[in-house]
Amino acid sequence: MDDGNLQGDRDAIMGRITSFSRSFMGADRPTGALGQQCDENAAVRARLAVSGKKGIKSFKHNATSPVRQMPLILIAESEPVSQQIIRNILESRGYETVVAKDGVEVLMQLARRQFDLILSDLLMPDMGGFKLVEHLNKKGISTQVVFLKASDDVAADINGLLLGAKDCIRKPVNRDQLLLQVRKAFNQAVVE
Repeated sequence: MDDGNLQGDRDAIMGRITSFSRSFMGADRPTGALGQQCDENAAVRARLAVSGKKGIKSFKHNATSPVRQMPLILIAESEPVSQQIIRNILESRGYETVVAKDGVEVLMQLARRQFDLILSDLLMPDMGGFKLVEHLNKKGISTQVVFLKASDDVAADINGLLLGAKDCIRKPVNRDQLLLQVRKAFNQAVVE
């Protein structure tokens, strides 16, 4: 395939995305921050429609972050087996993931990029889940957190929710429960 045909294909795809976005939004589209969010959602849906990939119908993210096709999830988990299981489940559904094995790595990752969700082990080395949420609150970081925990400790659940965690998931994780909690965190409807 020569470069001329490739550029022509690229231009045709971009034209379809632009056309789809305009027709989807219509003349009565909202303005302001809501309009910007709708424009971003329309662009994501247009890219998925053109590519033929499965994805999400709606994804809310910070308007200042770059547009991604899928949410970026930080997996803060000290156990390598749990890391891999959680990562495989999420990536099989198209989510982007980054793994941190302890509190220091979590802080380093948070300094590098903005995450849409953090799945945090309660008992990580260097900084456990509770300390992580306290740190996020102190720094004004509004990223949602779902705790991963190995026990049935109801007091830990309550403490986590009071600190601002979205929910708690018991380990070893159940695939369906994990995906449900992630969808709830993003308020998503999944395209099948």
